[in-house]
Amino acid sequence: MASLVSWTVPARAYTYQYTNASTFQLKWPTTTVTVALSTSLSQQQPNIKAGSDVVGAARRALAHWSQNSNIRFIETSSTNQSISASGQGDGVSLISVANTPENAAVFPSCGSAFFKTGQTRVFYNPANGALTEADIVINPCLQFSTDGTFGTYDLEATLTHEIGHLLGLDHSSIIGATMQPQQGQNGVYSLPALTPRTLSDDDRAAIRNLYGPHGGLGAIAGTLNVGVPAYGAHVWAENTGTGQVIAGNVTFSNGTFRIDGLPPGNYRVIAEPLDQPVKAEELASGAGPYGELRNNARTIFRTVELASQLSVTADTTTALNVTIANSGAPTINPRIFGINGQMSTVPVQVAAGNTYKVYVSGEGLDRVFAQGVTITSPYLSVNPSTFMQQDFGTGVPVITFDVTVAPSAPAGDYSIRLVANGNEIAYLAGALTVDFSETSATANPIDDAQFFVRQHYQDFLNRQPDAGGLQYWSEQITGNAANTPPPCAAGDRACENNRRAQASAAFFVENEFQQTGYFVYRLFKASYNRQPTFNEFSADRAKVSGGSNTEAKKQALADEWVQRPEFLALYPATLSSEQFVNKLFDTAQLFPYTAERNQLAADLRNNVKTRAQVLRAVIEITEFVNREYNPAFVLMQYFGYLKRNADPGGYQFWLDVVNNRVTNNYRAMVCAFITSAEYQQRFGSVITHTNSDCSTVGQ
Repeated sequence: MASLVSWTVPARAYTYQYTNASTFQLKWPTTTVTVALSTSLSQQQPNIKAGSDVVGAARRALAHWSQNSNIRFIETSSTNQSISASGQGDGVSLISVANTPENAAVFPSCGSAFFKTGQTRVFYNPANGALTEADIVINPCLQFSTDGTFGTYDLEATLTHEIGHLLGLDHSSIIGATMQPQQGQNGVYSLPALTPRTLSDDDRAAIRNLYGPHGGLGAIAGTLNVGVPAYGAHVWAENTGTGQVIAGNVTFSNGTFRIDGLPPGNYRVIAEPLDQPVKAEELASGAGPYGELRNNARTIFRTVELASQLSVTADTTTALNVTIANSGAPTINPRIFGINGQMSTVPVQVAAGNTYKVYVSGEGLDRVFAQGVTITSPYLSVNPSTFMQQDFGTGVPVITFDVTVAPSAPAGDYSIRLVANGNEIAYLAGALTVDFSETSATANPIDDAQFFVRQHYQDFLNRQPDAGGLQYWSEQITGNAANTPPPCAAGDRACENNRRAQASAAFFVENEFQQTGYFVYRLFKASYNRQPTFNEFSADRAKVSGGSNTEAKKQALADEWVQRPEFLALYPATLSSEQFVNKLFDTAQLFPYTAERNQLAADLRNNVKTRAQVLRAVIEITEFVNREYNPAFVLMQYFGYLKRNADPGGYQFWLDVVNNRVTNNYRAMVCAFITSAEYQQRFGSVITHTNSDCSTVGQ
């Protein structure tokens, strides 16, 4: 059987394509997919700007998906110019840009108000949903380019979206996702519209759920009932620490949803009705469990925040079942938004360190107040004093406000949250996109020395760099005019990799980290004989890092620490001074230390030291500091670079490496982490390094 899916332009996360029987998701039966590039890609087409890198755009679009999943594409060439007719597949998955009658026939007339930039025709086995062919063609009525020329559509962005359909993905309801149903023209917001080239977290979660890898990820699953099972509701998860939109889904007719591919952590979960900027009927396939959404069968309700702090752990599913009374139809509905005096339904690209005047328009927004506009992230802030109600003469309210993006804002999609009188809320899910890949001079921003160093200050020291430190460490990688060190020879990757690994490792060794991050680690290890989780570490490190008065912050944390329920459960206040001190030494596995135990017990009994001060004295014992140094060093690779808990096998492997005492062996570990795909994909979708770069590191 065959069906068409496409990308529309004006001007779920994730949902999958299904068979017409609603039973099977469409997917390739293996992770190896052969794709044929039509010779039309090498021929000048009247609707593609002369000199455009058409073949390169197709190859990069394929790479965006293969670099983020277990999919492997085998590229072939074909003289075919036209995609297969419906029901007449030839077994060749073709990408074509030719303007043939067969290709043009799959698009609406050129006078249509809603163009489709591309179309993907998929062929599948209805018995099991296995894809057998998928053909992609671009709209011959529209102008394309690969260099961001205003008035054209970005060809790489179009092909990246259509390849998502080729792999079995339907449209996403996250505005910033590559798979959202609308593509902006270059020039909207007075910017090139290149961000859909870069897969969002939502896109990556979707493709990994279909084709892997799956290890170390969790899920949220449940039901939403608003008096009746909520059908066609958009449910999505945001990282509570960063505010990044990670993934979402659209509920089935029985109100069920499932969000897979979530890194371990804490999440905020929100549900909204689909009524612009992404509409329920824009779920592309129209088949399977979402087929009735095209008949406007969705459930009407008001946006609701389902959970504010939902914990997700690796390889498990967290349940979230919510039943609420239906409060009726929404009375506020943000439909379009933008910057630079322009509004649309496609994401706004914002750059770290800048401030933007944001416009939002929709019904009921005249009831939104200044303090009711926020960005659900600590990295993006709204200045309420800039809030204004505007009148553009359309009869639909418009509000404006300034948004400042912190210099340390990580790449990702961020939501705008609106609150109206009466506490009704509405969201623009993932409307603002921080995308380093399209603003950096390097293929991946992390390859830029200053960006690399700046990120290390944020990841390991939890602060922005001072000017001197930023220059010093950047020049330790690039070299400087005084030749201390000299620049690496052109093309000498071994030199560059050694310097990057050495500079990176230095951030753990630095006294600032030892006094903050390592301090927090030792509190956990001494108190409970266990390492902190990533979330525990991040929360407590924030209390002692950044800015001055480090000693006072450390003491304040220690004072709070000994009053925590977990600590008091192990060390109840009823313990005598001797019992408390001995239990603390025993838990920290410090033996015998008789004199030290006696002295600290006496200090506690005589009110010379508090419990918090005794704990601090124990974690400073030289044996303890030295013993935990390597375990903490390895754990910080996961916390600092990958922003997650360690997997046990990998952690033990690297701990064995650094414990073997070979000179500079730690550099190989550091290099392995900073050249990992997982680390590089924090900042962009282009993978420029592999672990093979580490073969000469430390030599």
